[in-house]
This record gives sequence, C-alpha cells and structure tokens, in this order.
Amino acid sequence: MRNWFAVSVLVMLSVVVNSARADGHAESYQVAGHGALLLSLPEGWQSEVQQPADDAPPTIVLTPKTGAPFQVSITPVWSMQGSISTDDQFLLASTEAAAAEAQPRTLQDKLAVIKFVGASSHGYYFSATTPSEYLCLARGIVRVGELVLTFTVLTNKGQSEIVRNALQLVGAARHEPNAA
Repeated sequence: MRNWFAVSVLVMLSVVVNSARADGHAESYQVAGHGALLLSLPEGWQSEVQQPADDAPPTIVLTPKTGAPFQVSITPVWSMQGSISTDDQFLLASTEAAAAEAQPRTLQDKLAVIKFVGASSHGYYFSATTPSEYLCLARGIVRVGELVLTFTVLTNKGQSEIVRNALQLVGAARHEPNAA
C-alpha cells in the first residue's frame, strides 16, 4: 500500500512538472565562446537579446507578450583567467554589495539577502520596494554550470507570480558548454 502511494505521488509530480514545461517554451541563447544558456520561458513571455558590440556578455530581456508590463533581465558572465570566482562566498558577497548599493533607492531600511537553490543553480537574491516606474525589484546572482547569471526582476504590485516564475526560470536554467 505504501509503495502504491509513493508511485502515485511520483506519477502526479511528473505530470505536473511536464505540464508546466509544456505551458512554456524552451529557448537557447548563445554565449559567445562559452556554449549556450538554456531557459524555459513561461507561456506569454518573450525575449530579446541585447548584445554589446564587443565580446561582452549579452543581456537577455524577458517581457510579456501582452498584459501588464514587467521586465526580467539575465546576463550570463564567465570567468576570464580566474577573474570571476564562482564559489558560494563570491555569490553571497556580490549579492550583499548589490543590496547595499540598491538600498538607498528603496523604501526599506535594510534588504535581506536570501539563499537561492534551484534545480540546476544556486546563489542569492534580495527583493525590495522602490518608488520608481516598477515598484517591486528582485535582484540576484546564481551559478549555472560554468556561468554566473546576474538577474533583475522588475514588477508592480499584484505581480508576485511573475517573480516566482522568474526565480523558477533562473533556478532551472542550464548551461551547455559545448553547444555551437
């Protein structure tokens, strides 16, 4: 009886995960000389790649196809002769520095840094309320394979699902180092 229940739960979870993937679409973004970054975009989201003229990393900007505006920006960064560390302490220190820099432009006295563990990434992020065009901000840095992703989520009140979807997207991001 116990095994039947466990199998039933696993089957239901598999169906939920696969149907969630079916609702969105997978995208592959080339990271010059460093393979590809794979993201699974939720249904109704679109992307645009902003590529600087030099060999600098691209920024992937996600926005809604229709409806209330939001913006998710993701920039994959790689190590150049060890100039970028990808250890946990670096990720934490980088997020704490970003939170300290952002704090004067927020409505909070202090911004809490939150540990983030996704299906294929780990790192840290913080969230805040701002008095700007987008009232809600979440920003962080995670390690995905050989890449470090910096991300920013800009939303307004009532769009907490966008933040959850963005964190799930970053958490499930994959790096394919040998992709051409």
